[in-house]
Amino acid sequence: MSSRPLSLTDLQALLAALSALRHGRALALLLGTLSSSGLFVASVEPALAAGSLLRTGLWAAAALGCLFYGVNAAGWMLMQAALGRDQSVDAIDALRAALALGHKVIGVLLLSLLPVLLVSLVLVAGLWASTLPWVGAPLLAVLAPVAVLVFGWLGLAMAALVVPLSGPAIWAGLSVREAASWLRAQALHRILDAGLLQLALAALVALVGAGLSLMLLAGVRSLTLVLRLVEVPVPPQQVMAHLFGHTLRALGNTGATVVANPHALALSVGGGLLVALVLVLPMAVYLRGACANFLSLRRRDGP
Repeated sequence: MSSRPLSLTDLQALLAALSALRHGRALALLLGTLSSSGLFVASVEPALAAGSLLRTGLWAAAALGCLFYGVNAAGWMLMQAALGRDQSVDAIDALRAALALGHKVIGVLLLSLLPVLLVSLVLVAGLWASTLPWVGAPLLAVLAPVAVLVFGWLGLAMAALVVPLSGPAIWAGLSVREAASWLRAQALHRILDAGLLQLALAALVALVGAGLSLMLLAGVRSLTLVLRLVEVPVPPQQVMAHLFGHTLRALGNTGATVVANPHALALSVGGGLLVALVLVLPMAVYLRGACANFLSLRRRDGP
């Protein structure tokens, strides 16, 4: 396995994740996913209030399933873009791929968790043995630093490799066993490289989110002032609450004046769309960046 260090090319490939902001099909797919999941989640509360555990479970499962397969569909589409073969890919193709590959992503996660659990059980058994008389204290002196290092390494492997790269490995065409084996090899040989790439991706996503939040804040304040000047019949505080995605119940709990009219409903719908966009854009950048990180690490593999 190649030991080539991280290079500027790897970081440039990661910066290409910003191209996801212009990938209209993936953005539309993610927006539809979040909107549909939100509708299912909104149905959970009435079912729970009615005391129907069956309906509550069904709506919750529908929300999770929609989110899982929708994210997989968008991720698969962005992987095709990273591989340069997304010209003829549409949302239907992506959804079919997600339905065919979603269970494989879960399989990779489970296969990757198995050695983590086994190592953890061995360490826990050793730490339990340290409570025995005579040998307990010397055993603990040896196991304590070992446990700290091993648990830290396992946590880093999960955060930098297994969780973010299981999906891209499957979306790129690897089988479940190949993906799990590849992740184990990366955890043994390139854990620091993977960690640095994930930190760089997290910083990129944070910058995108911060920029969008500042733009949203400036736009909402400007629109609130304009609506006040043209005398739209909605209080300014309620306008801002709607555009930031807050509910009327939350606004009413603060003691603010609340009105219910078609203009308020329109602002509420528009605010929901704004919040969805603020969530969708960083999510798309993250998925595209995870694909770039996978391909960067994959290129280091020997023939």
